[in-house]
Amino acid sequence: MGIDSNNSEIQFLTLRFADSKLFAQIDDEMRKRGLEVVVVYGDSTLGNPGLTYVVGGTVVRGGVFFKRVGQEPILIVGGPDIARAQGYKKVKKVCTYTEFGLEKLVMQYAKRKHKHR
Repeated sequence: MGIDSNNSEIQFLTLRFADSKLFAQIDDEMRKRGLEVVVVYGDSTLGNPGLTYVVGGTVVRGGVFFKRVGQEPILIVGGPDIARAQGYKKVKKVCTYTEFGLEKLVMQYAKRKHKHR
């Protein structure tokens, strides 16, 4: 693992994919580097080795992976990709954007933004 730091307050965790044991040791690495959360996202796993690694394979429409120190990671994907993402069994908690509540959050934000115009 390596860290690229563009800002002293924000550190980006760059995963090296050669070590398959890394996924199991991610909490130790996060603690060692002072990271509380790792987020990996993308529109697709195509051309996105970080997302491909945490998903465990390909997800055509992409997704969002969240990992907090000491907690199980969660993978959020579109409905058409849920069966494929669950089938890789790398991340136990896999849900759709709707199940996660993203659409409700977006609607709340849109309503607040509209009120402030």
